[in-house]
Formats: sequence, structure tokens, C-alpha cells
Amino acid sequence: METPYVDNAVKALGIISIALFLKYMFQTIYVAYFGPLSKIPGPKLSALSTIPLLFRGTNGKRWYWYQRELRPKYGKIIRIGPDIVLVNDKDIIKQIIVKEDWPKGDFYKIYRAAPHLQTLFSTTDKAFHKQRRRLLAPAFSIKYIQSLEPYVAKCIRNLNDKIDSLIQESSSTDGAVIDLYRMLINTTLDSIGETAFGGSFNMIGKGHHPLPKEVFVELSKRMLRNGFPIFKPFVKSNQYLYDFSSELIKRRRQEVGVRRKDILQIILDAGEGEAALADIDIYEQIIEFLVGGSDTTSYSTFFALLMLLTHPSKLHKLIEELDNEFVDLPRNELPKHEKLKNLPYLNAVINETLRLWPISLDGGSGRSPTEDKVVNGVLFPKGTLILTNYYALHHSAEYWGKDVNEFVPERWFNDDIPRDAFYPFSAGSRNCIGQNFAWFEMRLIISSLLRRFRFEDIPGQNYSDIVHIVTPSLAQDEYKVRAWNRP
Repeated sequence: METPYVDNAVKALGIISIALFLKYMFQTIYVAYFGPLSKIPGPKLSALSTIPLLFRGTNGKRWYWYQRELRPKYGKIIRIGPDIVLVNDKDIIKQIIVKEDWPKGDFYKIYRAAPHLQTLFSTTDKAFHKQRRRLLAPAFSIKYIQSLEPYVAKCIRNLNDKIDSLIQESSSTDGAVIDLYRMLINTTLDSIGETAFGGSFNMIGKGHHPLPKEVFVELSKRMLRNGFPIFKPFVKSNQYLYDFSSELIKRRRQEVGVRRKDILQIILDAGEGEAALADIDIYEQIIEFLVGGSDTTSYSTFFALLMLLTHPSKLHKLIEELDNEFVDLPRNELPKHEKLKNLPYLNAVINETLRLWPISLDGGSGRSPTEDKVVNGVLFPKGTLILTNYYALHHSAEYWGKDVNEFVPERWFNDDIPRDAFYPFSAGSRNCIGQNFAWFEMRLIISSLLRRFRFEDIPGQNYSDIVHIVTPSLAQDEYKVRAWNRP
């Protein structure tokens, strides 16, 4: 039999629970329908909860929801969560990213292995970012990237030789059928292996290496652990990655004599004394570079080639430019980047591809004001996560004209191009540190392939079905074309 004391305690606990629940409901409803963001249009349920947003993120189709459903219905400023706003307005984005340089939102902490392990990408601390970027910047300077050309060229030669061998093995006059999408992914992975991990992964030759796959598995685990703390005790870190990277760093530190000049070495040498990076920081940083420097570059390179194959007149112009520039260079030799970087039509093709198929599909850069801010008459309360919708800017007829959805490299020869509506690598202090490397690699791959081979699209394949979880990718994970050697 319960005593009056116990009975009263149970009643009190029940009253407190009900009060807390009512308080939570009141705050939720107030924030949703009466708070500072209540005047911003968006789905009614999104104002109450982030569940619709999280649900769509699990299958990689959040970007489709943003671009195909929300943007046409709600316009340039859309509320997609209780404290999350998607912005498609050029002037507001420029104010936030470039002029005022708001710090990244806490959302980026989801990519960390532990709360204290900040990286160039995941940090929200502007002072930390400035210091870390200063340490790593020499590895991505134009001059240093030029010194990496032999490593990247080696991987591209392997790609060319692989395609050539498939052509030789094919007895059909219809050419060899090759999976161009997968081959490009393997090439950029090998390139990152050569320049940041001490050697190629040999993805082109073998088609498999455990490291790249394990990296993306680990990132998924981090997002699960940090996004849903209830799962944290059950989702362990990837021991393979740690062991692999620790051994790699250990071997490199023990080397004597002439050392390999690559990105890993310059990171190892970065800073002095207390400013030097610890092994765990180096491990986190090179893992980040693998993700940022492989799938993204292969994705952009693939779409550049695909747009050319589906627009024969544009393809002819670029081949003509390459043939005229390298008339005395044998087709099986790679052009030097020093000459490629100045080819106007090649650069226009890449720019137009980055406009149509940007790697940021579902919110380019998440920023949060440290105090209440009014931008172009819109109030963004302290802590609001602002997602800058670069994809929307790139596909806005208001900024680019009626042919906005067409592949027109020639538009980049116009003086009035709306460059403040073009953010392929973000902008401001948090722009992509690897953009010079990406341009370098894309120019080399595209030019070498088009000079040596003739490609033809195979109709009927779906390249518009894209999933975007960490980086964008084709849902079918392949795209095949026909290939012949050029005479």
C-alpha cells in the first residue's frame, strides 16, 4: 500500500511532466507561428519540426525537394525548419557570404569524429579556420599544384591506357562500351591517393581499394552518431581508417633523405611547435581532402564530358581548340597544364558545367548570425541556420536569361556575366581551398581524353537522377559511353 508521501510525489512528478510538456508545446507553437521567422513562407510542418528535412536527407533527395518543389512554390526565401531558412536571393547571399562573412552554423559539427576535432571544413570558429587555412594554404597554391602534375598525369595515363586496352579488346566497329562515370571516379581517387596518401589506390587497375569506401562509411557513422545521439553507444568509429592513416603518417615521419613532395608532406611540415598539427589532426584533414577532392571533381568532369557529347557542336569547338593548340603533340601524350589553363573555350566549358551541375545541390554553405541580423529587410534571429542555395542562383532565369537551363559555354565570353550569382566553390573566407586543384585536374582529364579518343553517348540512360548525401552522385552509379581511338 502506497504511503501519502509516495502518492504525493507521484502526483507532483506527473504535474511537473505535464507542465514541461505544455511549455515545450507552447514554445514550439510560438516559434512556428508567432516567432520572428513565422512570416517567412514554407511548409507548415517544417515550421514545427525538422523531421521533414531529416527524412528527405536520408535518401539523398533533399535537394530535389528544395529545387523542384519548394523553390517554385515559395520563392527566394523559404523556411524549411523551425530555425532553418533556405535563401535563393543573390543580394542576401552576397551580403552573408562575402560582405559580412557570417560564421558556419553548428550543423557542420555533425561531420566531426569528436567535438574537439575541428577541421577546415567542420569548424565553426572563424579564428580556428583562419589559422588552419593559413597552415594548409601552401599545399593548394597554384605554384605547388603545378609541382604535383607528374602524380596526376600518371593517373590520367593509366586511365587512357585502360580505355585503350578496352578498345583493343573490342572486336566491334561500334566501339568499346566503357563506364565513363565509374572510370572518372577511380581516376580522381587515384589522384588523391598519389597527392595526399603517398601513392595511388590503383582504382583504375583493380577497381577497388578499401580506403575510399571506409571513408564514406565513417562519415555516415559520424552523421548518425552526432545527428542522433541516442545511437552513439552503438556506432563505433572506424578502426581501419585510423590504423591506415596512423601507419602512413608514422612511415612518412620516419623517412630520411629526399622526401616525396606532395600534399601530405606539406601538411606534416605545416606550422612549428604548438602550431604544428598533431597526428590525429592530420588524419582528420587528409580524410576530409579525400572526400572533397575525389567525388566532387569526378562528378564535375563527368558532366562536362556528358554535356559535350550531347551537344556535338560544342564538342567540335573544344576539340578544334585543343587540336590547334597542340598540333605537334602526339595524341598519347598529355598536354601541360601551363598551356591548358589559358584555353578560353576549355575554361568556358568547365564554367558552364559548374553552373549547370554544381556540387552544392541542397544548400551550399550553412551560416548563422551571432546576433539578430536584418538583411534586405528580412530578420534572421541569432542562431538561425541560413542555407545558401547556390543551385537556385545558377538556374535562375532572372540572373542568367531565358536560356538558363541550356548548355551554352559561349555565355562566358560576355562581359555582363552575373558572376555574383555564380558560386561553384562558395565564396569569401570559407571558399573551397581545393578549387585550384579541381580546375587543374579537370583541365588535364578533359583535354587528354578528347585528344586521344572519340566518344559517343549511349541514349536511354538517366543522368538526372542524382542523390546527394555527403556529395552528389548518380543514383545508378554508372554511365556508359562508346569509345574509339582517334586517328
